[in-house]
Amino acid sequence: MERTDKQLLEEKSRTALRSLLQDSCLLSDITRDFGLDMDLKIIEDGKISNKVFWIQLKATHESFAKLPTISLPIDIKHLVYYEQQKLPVLIIYWSEPDNIFYCIFAQKYIIETLYIDDPDWKSKKTKSLKFTNDNKLLGIDDINSINEIENNYIDRKEQFSRIDRLIFKASKMTNFKLNINRKLATRYIFYLPLSIIFIAIIYIIMAISISSYFVQRGDKYALQSEYGIAAINFHKAYIYSSSFRYKRGESLSLFRLADCNVIQGNNEMALDYYNQSIRISRENGYIKNEANALIGLGDLNEKLGNNDLALKNIQDAYVLFQQLDYQIGLAHTLNAFAQYYSNNSKIDLALVYANQSKKIYNKIDEKHDLANVLLVIIKGSKVIWTIFPHFHAAA
Repeated sequence: MERTDKQLLEEKSRTALRSLLQDSCLLSDITRDFGLDMDLKIIEDGKISNKVFWIQLKATHESFAKLPTISLPIDIKHLVYYEQQKLPVLIIYWSEPDNIFYCIFAQKYIIETLYIDDPDWKSKKTKSLKFTNDNKLLGIDDINSINEIENNYIDRKEQFSRIDRLIFKASKMTNFKLNINRKLATRYIFYLPLSIIFIAIIYIIMAISISSYFVQRGDKYALQSEYGIAAINFHKAYIYSSSFRYKRGESLSLFRLADCNVIQGNNEMALDYYNQSIRISRENGYIKNEANALIGLGDLNEKLGNNDLALKNIQDAYVLFQQLDYQIGLAHTLNAFAQYYSNNSKIDLALVYANQSKKIYNKIDEKHDLANVLLVIIKGSKVIWTIFPHFHAAA
C-alpha cells in the first residue's frame, strides 16, 4: 500500500531526530500509545542511563524561519495525559524545509503556562502551544538540561491534585461573581454594594490563605532539603496568586522559587524569577519582598561573576530594610555583606559585617541564622573557629 504524505513526513521527522541526536541516546518507536510516538534513553559512558523521556513528535512542511512564534494545536485529552505521567514528556515539532526541531517540556509548560494563562484550559477541546526560538532543540545538551529540572515538575505526591483543581474552580467562580450582569445590577441595585463588598472580602481571604498555604508547605520541604518538591509548592503558590491577582503572593513565591533554583543550579531560571519578583514588588510597594529578593539576586550575581552588580543588590536591600527598620532583614543583609567580602578575600571587612550581623541576631535570638553568620567568620579566619566550636554541627 502506498504511504500517505503524512506518513512519509512522520518517517522523515524520526530519521532527522535520530540524525540530530546520533549516538547520544537510544530512540525507540512507541506503538499503540496514547499521544506518544517515541521513547528516549540517554546514553552515558557507553551505557544506557536511567534518564528516560517520552516524545510526542509532530512535523510540518511549513517553514518557521521568519516567524517569531510558532503555534501547534494539541488535543486537551493528550495534555491531560501528559500531565499525569511520571516520566518527562517532550513535545517536539519539526519543520522539514528548515530542518529545525522545537521542543517543549510538557509538564513544565502545563504548570508554568497553561495553568497561569488559562486556569480553565481543561474545559477546552484543543490548546495551541507556543514555540519560540528559545525552544529550539539543538542537541542532546538541551535534553540533559530538561533532565536537570524535571523533578521540579514531576513528583508522585506533589502533582496538581484534586484539591488544587477545586481551588482553581473556586477562583474562577469568584471571578465570575465579580463580573456581575448589568441587568442584575439594575434590578438589585440596593443589594449590589453589600454583595460586592462581601464577595471582595471572600476573594481576598481565599487569595491570601491559598497562597500562604503553599508557601508554608514549600518552606517545610526546603528545610528538609527537598528542593524539587519545595519548588513545586512555591510554583503552585505563584499560580494561585496570579489566578487571584494577589500580587504580594506572586512576589513572595517567585523569590522563594528563585532560591530553590539557585540551590539546584538552575541559575538562568533563578535570575528570571528574582527579577520578576523585584519588578512586581516595586510596582506594588512590597518593600520587604523586594529587599529579600535583592539579597538572593546579589548572591546569584556573585556566583555568576557579576561582583559589582552583586554588591549593588545587597546595598539596595540594606537601604530598603533601613526604611522599614526591620531588624531581621538588616541582620540578613549584613550577613550577605560578610559573605560577599569573605568570598572576595576581604577578611577584615567580612569580620566587621559579620560581627554587626551577629549582634542583631543575638538580640532577636535567631539561632539558625547566627550559625550561618559564624560560618562566614570561620571562612574568613581560623581563629574564630576555636571560639565558637559548638556551632559546627548547626552550620
